[in-house]
Amino acid sequence: MKKIVASSLLIGSLFIANEASAQESHTVQSGDSLWKISHDYGVSISQLKELNNLSNSVIYPNQKLVIDAKAKIAENTSSAPATTSTYMVQSGDTLSKIASMHSTSVSKLLELNPSITNGNYIYVNQEINVSGQQTTTTTTTKKSTVTETTSEYTVKGGDSLSRIASKHGISLNEILSLNPQISNPSLIRVGQTVKVSGQVSSKSSTTTTTTTTTGNNVSASGQSIVATGMDYIGTPYLFGASTGQTNTFDCSSYMHHIFGEHGINLPRTSRQQAQLGTTVSYSNLQKGDLVFFDTNHDGVINHVGVYVGNNEMLSATSSSGVKVSNMAYYWKDRYVTAKRIL
Repeated sequence: MKKIVASSLLIGSLFIANEASAQESHTVQSGDSLWKISHDYGVSISQLKELNNLSNSVIYPNQKLVIDAKAKIAENTSSAPATTSTYMVQSGDTLSKIASMHSTSVSKLLELNPSITNGNYIYVNQEINVSGQQTTTTTTTKKSTVTETTSEYTVKGGDSLSRIASKHGISLNEILSLNPQISNPSLIRVGQTVKVSGQVSSKSSTTTTTTTTTGNNVSASGQSIVATGMDYIGTPYLFGASTGQTNTFDCSSYMHHIFGEHGINLPRTSRQQAQLGTTVSYSNLQKGDLVFFDTNHDGVINHVGVYVGNNEMLSATSSSGVKVSNMAYYWKDRYVTAKRIL
């Protein structure tokens, strides 16, 4: 009888031990990110966020995160074939670059990721489906003797493909299908003609689109800076925040950090940052340009942001932390200058 009781206690102890070992914890170190931690422990970012009630990707040193080891074990031992392959967005990525890496098209990526409504905006650590089963809607096409007229739109300053699609009541995916010559939705130019309605042709277009190499490089670099900055939206403001911390920012430490992630080392203060690069006019702003302001109207620069397009900027504000702001109202009267350093 004693042996039976002892055995039961042993089995119970092992069960409890196994249950406890299934829950791990990780203490955040300087330089950690959710992507790095998810990679180290073999779990997904979405699992980490759910287990730790995180609304965004912002973490801070000494924060304790719960790791679901059960999910890791189940994932490693499962013999069922995965129906979907995902990719974690890295710093500097664009949809076009990811499509090229996985031998697919931007149009296909948008079909696999209906949550992406703007092909210009993806962010670091975002999980993107790159292959697998996709949800499709079957459409029956009836032959008609009526010839459908094709409607075209000429790109204007400040336009993006997403904005053009919205204007004409169609999706970004539809506009890419109508314009197979556009391989990168981030790169369109003023004066370019874009089809916004008509029959989608599967044949190669004979129209040659000429682009400037320099402009493309600036746009791609600016996009990567903006994508990194978007990952910190909602981070609280703290005047004089250390450049080594990411749980709080002031305006210049925020710029210092997001540019630093791309190997660009900016000075600490907004006034020092305003001494860099080439001055650009307000009407010629591009994504990634630094924009500077004098909020006290005393002739001294005291705020900096990064231009994201459509007359908007990303910056760390004292009232709301990191956010996207429209520059047409409060900020326009306080605008001083803009610098291009990319």
